[in-house]
Amino acid sequence: MRSEFWGGFSRHNELYRQIFNKKEELLCEELIVVNHALMMYSPFLGE
Repeated sequence: MRSEFWGGFSRHNELYRQIFNKKEELLCEELIVVNHALMMYSPFLGE
């Protein structure tokens, strides 16, 4: 999450798929989707 110059917030998400063998060794990591969004609320809790 990032604070923007105009006073709001934006977020950036990436979703990956990881494939392991039976010995739990990583065989492959693949980017599935990327998402950028403006947030319509403050993501942080007040004190």
